[in-house]
Parts: sequence; C-alpha cells; structure tokens
Amino acid sequence: MPTPLNQGLQDRILRLMATDSDFLAMIYGRLGPEFFLTSLTERLARVCLDYYTQFRVAPDNHFADEALRAFAGRPEDDRAEALRYLQRLKDLPPPNREYVLRRINDAIKQRVREEAAVRFAGHVGRGELAEADRVMYEALKSGLPSEENALDYLRDLSGLADRSDRPEYLLHTGIKAMDRVFGGMERGQLVSIVGGSKAGKTWLLQHLAREALMAGLFVLHVSHEVGRKEMELRYDMMFTGRGKHAGEVFTRQRLIKGKPADRLVTVRSVYDDEAVRRGRAAVRRHGGRLMLKKYDMGQCPPAEVERLLDYLEAYQNFVPDVLVNDYVDIMDLRGYSTELRHQINAGYVWSKGLADHHNILVLTASQLNREGLERRVVRKRHVAEDIRKLANVDTLFAIGRSPEDEKLGLGGLNILVSRGEQQEVGCTFVESYPTGQFCIDSWLESEVDLEEMIPGPEKPNPASAPGRTYKGKPKFDQAEKG
Repeated sequence: MPTPLNQGLQDRILRLMATDSDFLAMIYGRLGPEFFLTSLTERLARVCLDYYTQFRVAPDNHFADEALRAFAGRPEDDRAEALRYLQRLKDLPPPNREYVLRRINDAIKQRVREEAAVRFAGHVGRGELAEADRVMYEALKSGLPSEENALDYLRDLSGLADRSDRPEYLLHTGIKAMDRVFGGMERGQLVSIVGGSKAGKTWLLQHLAREALMAGLFVLHVSHEVGRKEMELRYDMMFTGRGKHAGEVFTRQRLIKGKPADRLVTVRSVYDDEAVRRGRAAVRRHGGRLMLKKYDMGQCPPAEVERLLDYLEAYQNFVPDVLVNDYVDIMDLRGYSTELRHQINAGYVWSKGLADHHNILVLTASQLNREGLERRVVRKRHVAEDIRKLANVDTLFAIGRSPEDEKLGLGGLNILVSRGEQQEVGCTFVESYPTGQFCIDSWLESEVDLEEMIPGPEKPNPASAPGRTYKGKPKFDQAEKG
C-alpha cells in the first residue's frame, strides 16, 4: 500500500482545502499540517486551516494572496517554488471528494492507531491494563465522523442541501436514441455489457471511454484480451474516424425524416501520423487523460488492478474517474474458488466493491450463452456463466445482432438491468467498426418504419429482424414465440 498521503493525494487535498468550505469543515481539527510530506505543502495547509479558523470558509479566491503572504519573508527560491505549486493546484481537475475523504480517513486511523499501539504496549508493560484499554478504545474511535458515523436518517437532514432536483450523472452513453430513454451512469456504479463474440463489446467500452474523455474525465483502460498496440490503434480510429484498410468502401444506413437511407463510406488510413496527432490534440483540449494497460489473459488477479490504481495515484498523479476493465470474466479469479461460476460471481462482487471504495464508474463486459448468440432480442437468461452477475451490476447493457443485422451494419442495444432507470428498453444503432465508430446513428422503435428496412416480399421474423427495438414484456414474449 502506498504512503497514506502521497504527493498526488496531497495536491488534491490542498486543492479541496483551498476551494471547498464543506470539505475543510469535515477535516478541520482532524487533519493537521503534520500529515503533509514537505515544508511547502505543510505551510499551505496551515494557510487554509488558519483562514478557516478566522472566517469559517475556505480561502478560495483569496488563497493565492494568503499563500504568498505566508511566503513573504522566505528566500526568493521558496517564493518561486510556491508560485509554481499554486499554478499546479489551479490546473488540477476537480478532485473526487468522496474518495479523497476516504483516503484521509484511512490515513488518520492508521497514524492514530500506530501511535496508540506504542502507548498501549507501554501501559501493558507497566501493568496499567485499564489505561491500556482506554488508549485503544480512543484509537478505535479515530477518523472522520463523516466517514465513520452511520446516517441518522430521520434526524440528519444535512444531505438535502447538496441534493439537486435531478440525478447527478457522471457519464451518458453518447448514443442519442439510448440517452432519450436512459438517464446515465454514476460514480460508484458497476456497468457491464453482454454480447456475442465480435458483437462490439470492446468497441462499446471504448466508445464510453471516449465520451468520458470528451467530458474531461480521467479513464484507465485495462485489457486482458486486446493487446496494447491494438487498443492504441482502436482509439486512434475512434478519434479520427479512420480505419486500417484505406480505400475500402461500404454502406451504412442513416435515419432521415423517419426513414432509413443508405450512405456510402470510404475508409481513410489511420496510419496517417499527422491525422492521429490532430485527433489526440483535439481530445487533450477537453482536459481528460487516458491510461492503457495490458495484462496477459487469465494472469491478472484483482489485487494487481488495485496495485495499479495505487501506483498511478502515487507516482503519476492519476486517479481515474472511469475504469474500463475488459473484462472481469477472463481475469485470474482462482483465489476465490475452484468453480468457475463462483469465481465470476466473486469477480463481480470485487468489481462493485472497487467502484464503491474508489467512488468511480467501473465498466466491464461479458459473454452471452449459446442460446443468446445471433439473436436480435437478448434476454436475461442469455447471460453466460453465472446469473448472479445480474444482481451485482447497476446496469447491464446487451448487444444483440442477428445475421441480417450484421449484413446491414446494425445492432440492438438494450437495457436488461438498471437500478433506478427503465429496464427492457433500447434502441437500434448503426455501427462503423471499420472506421472505429461504435455508433454513427441510432433510433427508437417509434422512429422507424420496420417494413422499409428490409427489401423483399417476406415479412422478417421479429426475433431477428434488423432495425427493430424491443421494449416491454408483451413484445419480448411475442418475439420468443416467433
């Protein structure tokens, strides 16, 4: 485990101390300057605490002036270093406050209990058992009340002040039709995508990562299957709209005034370095960061992902808002059980716990069983290996593609499970995987005429017809009979 308050964490703590009065109130009197590693950060922490002592608010816009005043009598090199550090804090993205508070809570408990252990041993050695018990009892009560105390629901109404009039989503899907029926994804959630082989699960994971980057979020993409060079190339395709096979021509459908129309697509080369540089530069302007990490298939245990998160925080000042773990089922889960289904269930429980502890959005993917392959309509029973993953996720998306869909570049994206959102709703999407695009158009069932999607006299089977979005139990039941 890293130093409880590593430099990157200290930067985020100071940013919150300088700007967030509620945060400062939570740590005031519990996190002192002595927790900081350098004289510079210790002095700046003292500036924030002294300002709060006097005015009961964070210094915010006055922080720079107060900090420079604190360094007024210091050597010129110290003042220059302080100015550089203040700019560094200013350039930081908004920190994940709940995660920072949790780390502070752990640091306080660790330090207090280490000190108490020394005093406890001394009291025991002198036979002062009652005093030894008191020391350990007080140590066990250490930490931040906001993190340690249970909520007195009927009496504590403080949380209502921070509640907005609608859910606070971290991320939307970026698929226009889906976003009309699905609100979005939040911190602390586990979201999984199920689909058949080559259905586009990884493309959808990368599509969601792109949406996060465009929103200025930090993304860590861990792959246990696709190689790092291939991941890098796929993101280049996604951000440039280019592909591997320049000159290839194919058709894709778009919805124009409620009716499908073919569009000709010609692939441009993703191996154009200048185009890739422009694409990456355009994404950087949004302020997000993307880290890619590849592990050998079946060789990465959950503890290694946790170690990676700790390493990135401690040494690269990188704390993700979104973790793409592609995917849990093919990690090394042997430490949980000898039986595959129990391993996978434990992997999903671990993933949900990781989302909770780090207060991040965790995205993963999984397979359909044999019955669910090549179906336009995917149901819960088609989820492979262990059905308990339905209970462990917050949202479960299903990608369904019949043979007819694949010919036309279509697919269905449906919601099988979602806490607090509609279930068994979805949309039809148009993919362009040759140019790195999971979705170039999308529509709901009410927005398209199914008869115009398929040429020929025969009416398509509703269980596999392309362009059709299913929602509601009657339609599912009817499709099953068909």
